[in-house]
Amino acid sequence: MKKLFFLSITIFFSSIAVFGQARVAVLSTIGDVEEDIRGLVQDALERGVNNSANYSLVGRGAAFEAALSELAFQASGAVDDDQLKEFGRAVGADYACYANIRAIVNSFRITYRLIDVTTAEISEVNSKTVPNDINAFFIVLDEISNELFGNEGNRNANIERQTVAMNDQEVETVQKLNDEKAWELALQTKTIDAYHAYLVSSSSPIYLEQAKVWLEDAYFTEIRDAAISGEINKMNDLYRRFMLIEFDGRLDATIHNIRCDAYYTQAMRMSQGNNASEIARANDYLHVVKRMCPAIRNVDSQISRNNSQIQRLMRR
Repeated sequence: MKKLFFLSITIFFSSIAVFGQARVAVLSTIGDVEEDIRGLVQDALERGVNNSANYSLVGRGAAFEAALSELAFQASGAVDDDQLKEFGRAVGADYACYANIRAIVNSFRITYRLIDVTTAEISEVNSKTVPNDINAFFIVLDEISNELFGNEGNRNANIERQTVAMNDQEVETVQKLNDEKAWELALQTKTIDAYHAYLVSSSSPIYLEQAKVWLEDAYFTEIRDAAISGEINKMNDLYRRFMLIEFDGRLDATIHNIRCDAYYTQAMRMSQGNNASEIARANDYLHVVKRMCPAIRNVDSQISRNNSQIQRLMRR
């Protein structure tokens, strides 16, 4: 009898703990990034639910996974309304939450949604850009969790939040101020990373065209400097990043010639030594020159001389 009494008390207080809490099913994070990164986002969402006074997390047991497999959850994030409702009934959820993360230049874009599964209406949708920096990544994940599951009151009765919501003009003003601040930072440092950060700081940067021009110039300067110092790997890494952005092409020919000269100069320098592996590597560079830069003459004859030198060194 005493055991039954304590069991009843335990059940009573457990019921109080979850009474009034909306149950949230956190779906698998989708996107074009590594599974480990997607897992970090999903863990942050689940942690946000667990830390919330207004929501409780639906556990991912066998029934959950079975229902999820029937959901036909697409990579685009599109979900059929009727299937979503059925999923909610199957797992006992009031809301479904998921995120989509994709990689962009030097950063990630996370789009996240909270959906009322009883009506299939989107209760919350937003996106954030995260720099490719581990500390910033975790800070933004915490911001997303707090935004979705903070102690603001239930989503279906959040009148106060609607009252203080900004109108379109106020939102535009705030966005402009943030844009100006990011542009000022870019001008202070004038680095590739600073211009990249500005370009992803908002969906429609005010100084977009000017930033792209200056970013193109910054790439040109760093590619040229790497070429002059003979840092071929660094030059190529910068060039790959440069090619990911849709510039107007005004510096393409100049950068191409710089790369040709860098390969040729480095190859000729390496050809002067008595190290067979260095000379073989010089030939690799000369083959790149032959393919990229047909205007440069005597490449074949230098390759032949290098091959002869390699043979002599190997006979020693």
